Amino acid sequence: MICDGAAFHVQGRNEASHIFQQVIDAGVQEAELVAFLDRIRANTAMSEMSQPLFDQQRQRGLKHGILTLAPGWTTANKQTNSPGSSRPRRVTTSTW
Repeated sequence: MICDGAAFHVQGRNEASHIFQQVIDAGVQEAELVAFLDRIRANTAMSEMSQPLFDQQRQRGLKHGILTLAPGWTTANKQTNSPGSSRPRRVTTSTW
């Protein structure tokens, strides 16, 4: 399953929007994903989004077939018109 980086945000719009929760809700009972979400929800200090936490989730997700090509979890800011990091950058053939 491929998703954007914002789906890994542990403090997202609601708990059900986290990609691991979506997978669990779809009927895939992976104990490691359940345990990870339980730990995050029980420890507010651990739930502060950071690049190391995002990278850890990407690695954990990859082991279960969940991946993103995005470098981060932030979404675009429409007020300042600044891009977020939750979507992969466009690659042109000249960068290959």
